Amino acid sequence: MEEEGGMKKLVFAAIAAGALVLAGCSDSDSSSPSSADTASQSASRAADSIGGAASSAANAVGDAASAARDSAFIGALGVGNLKFGDDSDMTSEARDVCSSLNDGKSAADAGNDVKDKYNGDESKAKGFVRAAVTAYCPTEVGKLIY
Repeated sequence: MEEEGGMKKLVFAAIAAGALVLAGCSDSDSSSPSSADTASQSASRAADSIGGAASSAANAVGDAASAARDSAFIGALGVGNLKFGDDSDMTSEARDVCSSLNDGKSAADAGNDVKDKYNGDESKAKGFVRAAVTAYCPTEVGKLIY
């Protein structure tokens, strides 16, 4: 429903900008370029405003998606009794695991990197790597067979 309202505003702004440009092109006083310049500047400001609003909306959606992914990941760790530190420590470590995998490390190596978080418990480290891959880098799921 909110998208529909945003679309209506976008269409209205485009129509208003077009009207302003057309007003600047009328055959009134041709020696007065200032009205065309003003219309062009108004249209440019309207376009900038629309672009800024669209960018802000896209950022908000991205932030919400990231927060939802983080919450799901932390929840999965809780269910698996794999929590350590605070939430930001765990999400940061998960992103590090994904970076390691993206850089060519094996899942076993990534697990070894997090074993210290679990006092050397390899089983918990494997569980953490699985949860991290599922949440943050599903393209690396093929490396989980270890």
